[in-house]
Amino acid sequence: MTTQQAFKKIVEAKTAAALFGDDKNAMFKRLAKLVHPDMVDGKMKARAHEAFTKLNRLYAEANGKTEPFSIMKIGSWIVKGSLAKGEIADLYGAVSEKDDEAVFKIARAAKDNDLMEAEAESLKKLWRSATTDNFKKYLPQMFESFKASGRRVNVLMSAGKYHRSLVDILSQYPGGLDFRHIVWMMNRLLSVLGYIHEQGIVHGAILPEHLLYQTEDHGLMLVDWCYSVEQGKPIRAIVKAHKSYYPPEVLKKRGASPATDIYMAAKVMLLAAERVPIRFRALLEEWCLVESVRARPQDAWGLQERWETLAKEEYGSPKYVRLEMAVH
Repeated sequence: MTTQQAFKKIVEAKTAAALFGDDKNAMFKRLAKLVHPDMVDGKMKARAHEAFTKLNRLYAEANGKTEPFSIMKIGSWIVKGSLAKGEIADLYGAVSEKDDEAVFKIARAAKDNDLMEAEAESLKKLWRSATTDNFKKYLPQMFESFKASGRRVNVLMSAGKYHRSLVDILSQYPGGLDFRHIVWMMNRLLSVLGYIHEQGIVHGAILPEHLLYQTEDHGLMLVDWCYSVEQGKPIRAIVKAHKSYYPPEVLKKRGASPATDIYMAAKVMLLAAERVPIRFRALLEEWCLVESVRARPQDAWGLQERWETLAKEEYGSPKYVRLEMAVH
């Protein structure tokens, strides 16, 4: 069997049984030797990465494993254990040959490649447009994006151990957070929303699992840009488990706007709070969460100024309030 024949056999295989036949171990070793990225010349490496990834996935399936990856090398990345399973993609820990820590995010099905590509395009545009680090700190860094076994892979900067998702935070505060914590959380979120909206992008999925906070220094990273679109275009997909977070225009497949993200942000913060002061409840419920898109705030930075004014009226001058979190 030649390398080209091995490529063809792997690409055309519909199942593990069809690829490996009666002796899966022998066939796996034979194919792996032929298509391993380190065994082919430069012009064939991209094709080899795709074939080798699919080969390993089918071999894992043939051995009854549910994870598509064990520790293996894909391109310049060593892909390690599973981190999480999202709505459309699986996330794995990865490290580069230069010791860069990353998240290896791969679409679960090729039909969702367009959503993964949307994430890559949005992040590239936002990083390119940020002239300082002021807004980059809110955004994951995209190392690279490519296809493996026909599925889109986005390799993203790891958020690090100090970031905790709002889901994680609320698991330790099941009754909700003191609103003083909500004040800084919303303030950070409005900062990044103002920036992305200025660049003509709507995130489209402001949900608790996509908000990663640094509880010590009150930082934020907004993740999962797969649902992002240009302003005026409809959101292409929703996280079905969180349908109640979405405003009417998304569910009706109408064009998204800054008001779309603002609606979802307000919804998240209301649900995360233990008790909402009256002046904040009026702003969130009677302005940010109205059904009419036009009646909602259109400017995240303008809303942020109003938010800061209310915070000063409610709590006085800004003061650091520590959010106690148990160590992982």
